[in-house]
Order: sequence, then C-alpha cells, then structure tokens
Amino acid sequence: MSKKVTVLVGNGFNYFISQYLLSVNPKILLEKLEPYKKSQKITDQQVLIQLENLQNDIKRYCNLLDFLKLDNYSEFGETLLSKLNTFFEGLDKSNSSSSQNIVDELSSLVAAQINSIFDETSISKDVNHFKFVNATVKTLMKSGSNYFSENFLDFVNKVSECSYNVYTTNYDYMIGSVFSEVYNTTQTLNFKEGGKVYNLHGHYARKDEHGEVVCCAPELKKEQMKKDYFEKFRNDVETSNLFILFGIGLTSDPHLLRELNKKENDIFIIIDSNKESYFSNHYPKYNSFKQNDKEKSTLKEFQFLKNNQIYFIDTCAYQSKENFLVNQINTPEKLIESLNIIADSLI
Repeated sequence: MSKKVTVLVGNGFNYFISQYLLSVNPKILLEKLEPYKKSQKITDQQVLIQLENLQNDIKRYCNLLDFLKLDNYSEFGETLLSKLNTFFEGLDKSNSSSSQNIVDELSSLVAAQINSIFDETSISKDVNHFKFVNATVKTLMKSGSNYFSENFLDFVNKVSECSYNVYTTNYDYMIGSVFSEVYNTTQTLNFKEGGKVYNLHGHYARKDEHGEVVCCAPELKKEQMKKDYFEKFRNDVETSNLFILFGIGLTSDPHLLRELNKKENDIFIIIDSNKESYFSNHYPKYNSFKQNDKEKSTLKEFQFLKNNQIYFIDTCAYQSKENFLVNQINTPEKLIESLNIIADSLI
C-alpha cells in the first residue's frame, strides 16, 4: 500500500550538520566544495576557515536557549521556561493578568535574544554570508552528484505516490535549503525539487509569512495553532501513514505531540542522536513491564511510540536490536542509504 509521508524536523538536524562538520575527513568536505572554491578563487585553507566559522554558527543555533539556565545547570532552555510558566499558573490562582504579563515579557525578551544571536552570526544582515551558509549546507548534504532533496524525493517516491511536506520547529532557513529551496538572498527564493517547508514556531526573518519566534512555555505555543499552516499540519498528520521525525524532541510542544498521539498502526522513522537517551526520555523502561507513576505518565504522553511501528536511525551510537539499524549514521550518504533500506523493507 502506498504511503503518504510527513516530515517533522527539529534542532537535532542542526546537531547532525554540526557533528558532520566536526567528524568527517576535511578532504571530503573540500571535495564537495571544490566548485565553490574555484568560483571564489580561494585556497583550501580559506575554505576550511570558512567551514570552521560555519560550524561555530551552527553550534550557536543548536544552543540558542543555553543562556537560560540555573546556576547549577539543573534546568535550562525550554524546560526551564516551561516550568516557570507552570509555576506562575499555580501561583496565580485568581487567573489575573499579572502572571501572564510576566510570562509574556519573558517570552519577548527570549525572542529578542534569539534574534540577536542570528544577527551576530551575520545571517540576516550579511547577504554574502547568508548565501554561503545556506548554499554550503545544501552542498554538504549531497550524496554523490545529487542534493539531499533529490535523494530524499527518490526515497519518498519508493513508498508514496504523493508529494510530501516538511514541518520544522527551527527558526532559520537551513531546513528549506536542504529539503526544497535554493536561497539566493533573504529576499529572493528559488524553489526546486522536494517538499514545501513550514516553520511551525515562527521564523527569525520571515515573520510576515511564518510569524514571530515562539520559544517559551508550551501554553504560549497555542497561538501558533490558529495559523493556516498548523491546520495543514493537522490534516497532513491525519492523512499520513509514514512519519519521519528528524531530531525533534516534542517535549516542549504538546500541541504537536497531541496530533501524533492520534496515530495507530502507522510507521515512524525517528532520526536522532542516541536511541537509548531518546527512549529513556520519551518512553521510560521501554523494555520493562514495571513503570512507576511518573513513567506511566510519560508513556501516555508519547503514546505514538507504543501504538505504531518504530524504526530508529541513530546518528550517534552503534545499535544491534530488532527494528533498529546497526551502524552509526553520521553522514548524509549513510542517512540516505538507511532510509532506502527501510523503504525497501516496506515495499
């Protein structure tokens, strides 16, 4: 039976790119970027310096909320914001506007800090750097002579007769550069092969199209549910039977999770950095019959893991369990190969 494919991408995609830049042989990177080097008339060393700067930029994207933390690092990022929101809700039994005003102000400050990080990395102000980042990431994700979007479309065509859409909780352009769009400048977009990309949590630059950056507690993401593209997401989830979750944790957005939890007897391909960590956070003691109340609650929250067929592509560690790919998948080439192995098993 033909599958309809829906893709969800989170911050783990940025981690994948960052780790690829750190771990792969520089000769491979230089080989992929040889046309760029010739067009710019620069040396190998200059390309490597630019790649180091790119890796530093992407590392900042990966850790956008690291500035939000307690002194002992026991809470940081979105989990801290979520617990603060719950704290204010419990404190303000009268449901007055005072606690909501505090949360709204915090949200504005965090969004402003995120925008400033993008500005500091010259993504939105320096067109040349913008073009380099997005064109380079797109090129680095190539396998052989094909771009990732072309190879991914081949994978989709193996299992589906439908087009696919990509939904991301990231705020930048890189997902679009890899999956469907070639960005010339921040103003001009040329669309090519692949699926359409929707930014569910807003975009640091394309606010008119995708809305302001939404990054705080889950309740603050309710507003995004009113957007037309969230309704499209809901419809895609309802009609799809094969899902790819690429580096998306879902712990800070119950609205996305709620839609996925409606699915039963479908197929989920999860691409993430560590299977053991993923399941301990989302599906505690998945190989045990004994769970405490907290773990049972987590099982209920991530019901889709129990009710569907799960394939896991581990980008960090070696695996050897049934339904799990054995080898570490840490390059675009291995990622496409792994997706095709799964596709062949589904045909």
